[in-house]
Amino acid sequence: MTLHHLRLAHNTSTYLASDQGGGAIYSRGALTVSNSVVYSNTARYGGAIFCDGIGGGTCRLDLGNVTFAGNTAAINGGALYNVGANGVRLANVVLWGNTALAGRQIYNNGTTPVIDYSVVAGGDSGSGDTG
Repeated sequence: MTLHHLRLAHNTSTYLASDQGGGAIYSRGALTVSNSVVYSNTARYGGAIFCDGIGGGTCRLDLGNVTFAGNTAAINGGALYNVGANGVRLANVVLWGNTALAGRQIYNNGTTPVIDYSVVAGGDSGSGDTG
């Protein structure tokens, strides 16, 4: 799926299982988001986006010129939660003011994201198993 020039805001995922979430987007396939702003979304895992690459999922996440702000995860990944993803790339992305118990901005489990020319608030490089 490819999404351009969007504002994704004030969404809530109410699913309580640990293997799903994503306040704005839950993806098990290829996802590209560009020239967009994603803010004030809420979920247990991945306040904004949950990229699921396990259990048959093949999530690949490509973000370009996207701002994530004020998203909240009750558990992990204030903005992004990446689990077993086939590739995660951030270019010209701003992650600011997101909150979670672990990985205020990004939580990675079995995934190592490539981050280029981006701003990650607090220098938070992500939590979890990054390899």
